[in-house]
Amino acid sequence: MRGRTLHFATVFALSVMSARAQDVEGFYKGRTMTLIVSSDVGSGYDAYARLLARHITRHVPGRPGIVVQNMPGASSLNAVNYIANIASREGLVISDTDSTMPFYTLFEGANSRFDPRRLSSLF
Repeated sequence: MRGRTLHFATVFALSVMSARAQDVEGFYKGRTMTLIVSSDVGSGYDAYARLLARHITRHVPGRPGIVVQNMPGASSLNAVNYIANIASREGLVISDTDSTMPFYTLFEGANSRFDPRRLSSLF
């Protein structure tokens, strides 16, 4: 669990840094964040993400709303491909994916459409 918490903290910190151009509270006020979960509804990752979603926005200036969106499939590959290529980069999308995804392209890489060297800036 500790590694997963660290992962969320890193994801959140990077998403907040994207909003730096304007007042952070003004950026998030009245907006809705999306938490992408790379597993099915009812799984352990899903339960953990929903627990986090109930509390994380209290710590975000402007107190935005949050929506949990499940994107299961291909052992987190669907979610990572979405985050890397489609999701908005303005700081409103965070993700809970398998922590081994950055290594996926090194070992097999089938159907991956992301550059693992850029994951730290994407997440």
